[in-house]
Amino acid sequence: MAKKQTTHEKGLELEQQFSEFMKEELGYNHTRVRAKVPQKHNHTGVEVDVIGKRTDERGKRLENLSIGSLILGGILFFLGLYLWMGSDFDDTWLMSLLLIGIMLVCFSMFYILLSTKFNQENAWVECKNLKGKANITQVGKMIIEIEEYKLSNNKEYKFVDYFFVSTNGFVENAIKKAMDKGISCYSLSNGKFIKEKYWN
Repeated sequence: MAKKQTTHEKGLELEQQFSEFMKEELGYNHTRVRAKVPQKHNHTGVEVDVIGKRTDERGKRLENLSIGSLILGGILFFLGLYLWMGSDFDDTWLMSLLLIGIMLVCFSMFYILLSTKFNQENAWVECKNLKGKANITQVGKMIIEIEEYKLSNNKEYKFVDYFFVSTNGFVENAIKKAMDKGISCYSLSNGKFIKEKYWN
């Protein structure tokens, strides 16, 4: 007989499932499960079920520009090196070409690293594997924790998306409260995550 899953195991399974959904469907590159975030009035912080991370729009533009510069710098460097190894070209011109190539490569690498470190945005996810529907009290608790994080003035995360995931849906006033606060609600139906609507 198969071993019955504990509540903790069910919760972890839901969090892992939504983590994969975030990567496949919501554009997040990385996720962390059960990560602690600071709170203004709780020095131990709170545990967020899932935190997502991706490059923001500014970071994407900077990253694309840096990749273009990296390719151009590489071409100029190797072209200069090729011409220098057995040609009658002026050495000053070739050295300038090599130097420009090296500078472009270094510039590109620096900005790629800078973009990776500073141009990131995050998602906050609350997951509930319940027998019944998620209620307004549970949504309200998440809202308070989000506000407490903002009041803490912590700069580690830049939350731009908030998700509440419930295996068995939501009571009506819970969906409205969540959406009023910018939280997207998802239910799990036949193994797929479905975004809830207040108005059809």
